[in-house]
Amino acid sequence: MASERPADGVDPDLVVVSRRLFAALGYDGTSAEMIADAAGVGVEAIAAAGGKRALYEAVMEGLSQTYLKLYEEAFRDLPAGDRGRHEWLDRAIDLHVANPELAYLWQHRSLSDALDLSDVEERFRAPARRRLRGLFGQEYPDQGRYEMVTSVFEWCVYGFVVGGILHSEKPGNPKDPREVTRFRSYMHHLLDLVIQDRDARRAP
Repeated sequence: MASERPADGVDPDLVVVSRRLFAALGYDGTSAEMIADAAGVGVEAIAAAGGKRALYEAVMEGLSQTYLKLYEEAFRDLPAGDRGRHEWLDRAIDLHVANPELAYLWQHRSLSDALDLSDVEERFRAPARRRLRGLFGQEYPDQGRYEMVTSVFEWCVYGFVVGGILHSEKPGNPKDPREVTRFRSYMHHLLDLVIQDRDARRAP
């Protein structure tokens, strides 16, 4: 069903509240009434903002801009070559550890959340992924190999911020600085292996 027409200048506080609820419960598990209650406003304020769908779209647009900003800053600031790739990995880990809802929102989507919004990936994920390919894609002219490498890193980061490191005797804690350090070390090791594989494939 189409959303109400959003008003200009949607209240950013509503977007923040919506982001928290969508990250915790998913789009399908969140109602306009829940957003209104959490924001301390009437349901009519949600309708004036364009309804639940418009708020979800605003949240996902914010995610897209967050990733685009990360990649633009990487283009601008990071050194060239493999050192820059390692520094970019640190930035990506830091971003997701500080903002785990980024992973939660895409995890919900991967579990068939908000299926009535068919263009979410094209509108809010594809632009950032195209920019990422501009950063690292030249290393992998084979599109399939590039997609696999970037997917593995994405799965690892999302999995860590959602559940931490798997322990036999206790739940993982992705907010524990010691676990973050341990995870970061393994991810840099994984990146070194990817770089070694790239160099081996370049060898005559």
